[in-house]
Amino acid sequence: MLAAAHKILIADDSPEVREALAGLLGSEDREIHFATTGLECLARAAETHPDLILPDIMMPEKERMLVSQPAKLDSSGARDVSVPAPIPLILVGAPPEFGDSWRAVIRAKPPFEFAGAAATHAQGLELLAALPPCRRVVVVDFSLSMSEATAMLKGLRDQWPQARRLALVSTGVQQMAARAAGAEAVLFRGFDVAELNSVLDDFAS
Repeated sequence: MLAAAHKILIADDSPEVREALAGLLGSEDREIHFATTGLECLARAAETHPDLILPDIMMPEKERMLVSQPAKLDSSGARDVSVPAPIPLILVGAPPEFGDSWRAVIRAKPPFEFAGAAATHAQGLELLAALPPCRRVVVVDFSLSMSEATAMLKGLRDQWPQARRLALVSTGVQQMAARAAGAEAVLFRGFDVAELNSVLDDFAS
């Protein structure tokens, strides 16, 4: 993989490390690009379309999470950006134990990736803000109060229009409220996995 890499993006906040890696990997037929943070790395990757990205393993956790999502690592630890980015899915409002169940379901559902669970509206917004600027799916569970759940859906519709919005409800009243607040799909709690797969297939298209 390294021998075939004509564009390499090095992400490290240390000038000395960037210089050392560039000296080690540079050649006449290879372009070397640099970034100092996770967010800058994502932006530079979008601009330059590198064959490999070499991330700083000491990067702060939130930035390292951003850089680790768009592509997979090869066996040497370098990143193969030819692999399509997974679509992150987050769960807002469900009881904590639901997170493990969703993680298991989403693991078996490419191209999605379970990106975390948040217990409250505010935590959901924080989790969204930590994700890279890409498509994402947000599942809003109406175990939140009605006002919090509808506020979350309206905020997604207005502030993150690229986010796909799925509501989990228990009653017809909640279903109507979810639709009015901007839910693109609604599932009743206790849904069949085939129903979820159908919604996700639609969101992935």
